[in-house]
Amino acid sequence: MRRSGPDAVPGPMAALIHLTELLVHGADLAVATGREDLVDQAACDQLLATMRGMDFHAFRRPGMFGPEIPAPGDAPAHRQLLAFLGRNLPQDQTSRPVA
Repeated sequence: MRRSGPDAVPGPMAALIHLTELLVHGADLAVATGREDLVDQAACDQLLATMRGMDFHAFRRPGMFGPEIPAPGDAPAHRQLLAFLGRNLPQDQTSRPVA
């Protein structure tokens, strides 16, 4: 068991929470900075599949995640993940070249 706030969380759930923090905020930053080419699409796809397999309704509340927003079927995995978590993303998917 791991501590997360006042409640103990089983180790596998704690790992999933930390993975979610890293992938989701990393994808947020990639979108905001125009560097979506750096996102690990396979990891985002696996996390999205895991979340879709859970009873995710309990996590859709203020301060956590909003309602799912539709994403185009051909959207990259990170954009599908962010939309699933309630992120309203800009349509521009351009990437800046590495300096």
